[in-house]
Amino acid sequence: MSDISQITFQGRMADDPKLHTFPNGDKEVSVTLINNRQWKNKQTGLLDEKSIGLKIKATSYLADKLMKYPKGTSLLVTGSIDVDTWDKVGGEKGSMTYIVIDSLQPGTSYHAYIKMKEELASLKAA
Repeated sequence: MSDISQITFQGRMADDPKLHTFPNGDKEVSVTLINNRQWKNKQTGLLDEKSIGLKIKATSYLADKLMKYPKGTSLLVTGSIDVDTWDKVGGEKGSMTYIVIDSLQPGTSYHAYIKMKEELASLKAA
C-alpha cells in the first residue's frame, strides 16, 4: 500500500500565473498562493497576523485553466506536495516545496470546499 500525499489549500494569487512551455509542447504554469491568518494576541489584546505563501504548479488542462485567473483571485486547490532540488553555485543544495495541483476552483466559500471534496471522493471511487 502506498502513502498518499494530499493537501487542500485556499489563498489569493500573489502574482499573475507564469507559463513555461517545454520543447515537446507540454505546458506548466506556476503561481504563489498567499493565505493570511489572524488571531487576538492574549497578552496585548491586539490582532496578530501571519501570512504563508505556497507555490502551486499545474500541467495539462489545469495549466490552461489557471492562466485565466489574474493576480488577487482567490483559489481553492487540491494536490500533492513535491520538492525540486538543485545544486547552487558554491556547492550548496537548494530546494523548493510546491503543490502539484489536481483540482482547482475559484472561490472562498465553504460550499466550494465541500464541492471539491465530493469531486475528489468520486475520483477516488472510480
